[in-house]
Amino acid sequence: MLTRGGLAAQIRAVGTAAGMLALCACGPRDADSDTAPASTPPAASVDQPPANAAAPLSFAETTADAEVKLSIDKAIGRWPALHKGLYDGEVRALRIFAATARSDRAEMASEDFQPPAYADEIGWMVTAQSPRLLSLQRDEYVYTGGAHPNHASGAIIWDLRAQRPVKPSGLFVAGDDATIDKALCDAIAAEKKARGTFDDWDRGTWPCPSWRSARFVLAPSTEPGKFGGVTFLFDPYDIGPYAEGAYSATLPSTVFRSVIAPAWAGEFGGAPKPSPSQT
Repeated sequence: MLTRGGLAAQIRAVGTAAGMLALCACGPRDADSDTAPASTPPAASVDQPPANAAAPLSFAETTADAEVKLSIDKAIGRWPALHKGLYDGEVRALRIFAATARSDRAEMASEDFQPPAYADEIGWMVTAQSPRLLSLQRDEYVYTGGAHPNHASGAIIWDLRAQRPVKPSGLFVAGDDATIDKALCDAIAAEKKARGTFDDWDRGTWPCPSWRSARFVLAPSTEPGKFGGVTFLFDPYDIGPYAEGAYSATLPSTVFRSVIAPAWAGEFGGAPKPSPSQT
């Protein structure tokens, strides 16, 4: 039997791994397309394909032991290989979750303890797009009978030409990490000040992360067809206690200009586009 926390951790790992394995298995591989060597010439603009009305954008099942849900941004249905990899991988993971919840709760029932039904809800959305790249964000909320649900985020950068994922590290080259790390730490501090949590920030327990090890998506730009920057995603417990919830911090592309790989430099420009809540 898995503990409640253990089940949540395993399902988050299974969901991300299943989705990524399915994506990496789809479509032909062309010479290191997941790292996009700097010598690769810029590709022509990618036309926006029409949405596939037949592509399933949701999945849901409810049993006595678990409720599972999946939602996929309808824009993702424009790219069949991407959509299939995400949908098939996540549905597989959610069914594993439901099956594990059934056996887990049955074993706990034999010990005169019956937790509430488990739940797992996953959503995929497009954060930004350029002619060559598509940035996707994954959000997951898992409840396994504990005091509160857990939240996990994820991301995929999709090469629209090669129709496969790009390794996040493949977007960047070596450079001045210290300056970028400081900019990220300053952005986190500004967000904590805005929330009123800065004075309680225990940097010994939750230090500022290295930007290269942090999870991120690409941010839309004030310049059409470009990425205005990078948005870093932090789950509860990553940079603060659970009660503070999830955080995000966006850095403009100018901060990264010296470390953007030449093959992808043309995809960045302008400034991060303000979110609706900032306008």
